[in-house]
Amino acid sequence: VISHSLIREVAGATIPAAVRRELHEHAGNLGSDLSMPREARALHALVAQDSFDALLLLDQVGEAALCWDDVDGAVLAFRRCLEVARREIFRGELDDPMRAVVIFSRKLGDALTRSGDVTDADGVLREALDLADPTGEDRAKVLFSLANLERTRRRSDDAFRYLREAIDVAHRSGSHSLVEAFEAASRSWAS
Repeated sequence: VISHSLIREVAGATIPAAVRRELHEHAGNLGSDLSMPREARALHALVAQDSFDALLLLDQVGEAALCWDDVDGAVLAFRRCLEVARREIFRGELDDPMRAVVIFSRKLGDALTRSGDVTDADGVLREALDLADPTGEDRAKVLFSLANLERTRRRSDDAFRYLREAIDVAHRSGSHSLVEAFEAASRSWAS
């Protein structure tokens, strides 16, 4: 273990990229056996360029951070997820990298909304909306996230417009559980 950050940076910069990936892959595998914290395993998977494991672990880190009300930690985790998903569009190791981009854009947008960074949240969510399948559940979820964002901005007309569109898309996609959840939110927001 290298204890001083400057020494760690110098050592890391001088290691060839392939060797560095192998070291992190080995450390990640060892970490699973030793019950290493998922944040550390996620970082090892990220540097080892194991996209699937990195996305899985970073998603868990982000969700756990939200449960702990660590919004900044969630933003960081979901931002890293989005970077990995975007990189996979060109690498091709994921089956559906565009869907991964939509999912993690939505999660990042939700976390940014909770953090109060509504401008960045708006940009991320609109990008996700552009990429989402016009009739799929993912689009309905992004529309609901945009409705939440507009509600945070105190723009109730826009919030209800997005919410109605989310309900319509969820209905057309056949996702009755989403329709019920969105309709419950609509009733809650109206009261």
